[in-house]
Amino acid sequence: MNEMQITQRGERPKGASIWTALISCLVLAVVGLGALGYALYNANSDKLRLARQLEAQQNETKRRELAEQKAGAEAKLTMARNQQEQLLAQVGAATNALQQLLAGTDTARAEAAALGTNEAGRAVALHPDLVALAGRCYESQVPELAPEAEIITRLEAVRRVEQQVLAARGTTYEPAPTLGVTVQNATVWAEQGLLKVGQVRDALSGLARESKIKFTRATLTANSPTLSAAIAQRNEDLAGGRLRQAEQTVSAARTNAVLTRADADATAEKTRAEADAQKTRADADRYAEELRRKLAEEQAAKEREWEQREAQLRLEESKTKVAVLTKDQEARKVELRKKAQEPEVLEALAPFITPGRAQINAIIPDPKPLSFTALSTAGALADDMTGLAKLVKVASTSADKERPRWKMNPLLFQRHPDEVTKAQKAQRLLVELGPVLVEMGKLQP
Repeated sequence: MNEMQITQRGERPKGASIWTALISCLVLAVVGLGALGYALYNANSDKLRLARQLEAQQNETKRRELAEQKAGAEAKLTMARNQQEQLLAQVGAATNALQQLLAGTDTARAEAAALGTNEAGRAVALHPDLVALAGRCYESQVPELAPEAEIITRLEAVRRVEQQVLAARGTTYEPAPTLGVTVQNATVWAEQGLLKVGQVRDALSGLARESKIKFTRATLTANSPTLSAAIAQRNEDLAGGRLRQAEQTVSAARTNAVLTRADADATAEKTRAEADAQKTRADADRYAEELRRKLAEEQAAKEREWEQREAQLRLEESKTKVAVLTKDQEARKVELRKKAQEPEVLEALAPFITPGRAQINAIIPDPKPLSFTALSTAGALADDMTGLAKLVKVASTSADKERPRWKMNPLLFQRHPDEVTKAQKAQRLLVELGPVLVEMGKLQP
């Protein structure tokens, strides 16, 4: 029985069954691979979607942070500018007040000096009561006018504040409260001084006006005493009167003592009378001495008062200068730190501020920038060609493999102007910014 015969009887050939099974397996494998690929595709799509969402969130967070930082910086800048403008306005008011005071005191003193010698002053001198008023004005009010030196000192202090603010105008520099206090104190002091100027000028003009109103039988002539002479004569008369009164008191006491002693010779109380007389003489002498001492104390008190005012003025001036100098130094440091972070400066100083193990005459285990002190000690910062050559040698030596290197020859770079300019620029930056770079950690001490 052959194969053809078996087929005709309805039996399936074995070869066909195997192929059918293989095809089925292949179809199942393709379907499985397709399902697996679809699943992997969906999984990767989810991961990509999540990654994109996370990246978007991070970008949004960074954008908000940058916006907040920008807003904060703008707010700080706005606040600083407002404070600067407010202080400058106060400085303007103080300057105007001090300049008015300076001009006013000059005018008041000139008017006082003129009235002491001119025709109007001679007319005032004809009236003893006006001479007394003038004496009080010249002795108490005119000396209270602000001294010119003190006005100028306060004006210069205010101008120092103005220049400090103008130098930092438009930056985030916020003026210290002490500067505002200095300016306000100067304004108040100037306003008080202007009140005294007004009082003195009113008193002087009132004297001249009253001399035209009051009646006197005395005639104004070319030989009439000036107001200054009349005041001096009045003071001399008052002083002489006090001394005469004291002398009269002493003389009367001595006379009484003599009479008492004479009476005591005729009585049994001679000893007590002499004691009383001696006591009376001693009391009179003490009275005269007390009067002289009191006048001397008054003069000494006035001198001490002026000395105290001068000392206080010098102290305030010193404090103001120290405060302004400190703020100037702080503002200068801010500018230097800002300059030290500029890309051009960082690039010019890269051979020195880049961390590395090679140091000046040493090798260290941990990478660090070069030492500012070591550079200076080695003579690399000296302002001459020798110092420049040493700086070029430090920046171009092939022994340093970690930092950026200058492609210069320390012995021949002087022949190339561009290389000399580059080295000089770096040296000047190191000298100018060295201490600040040390504070920022970009150079070692």
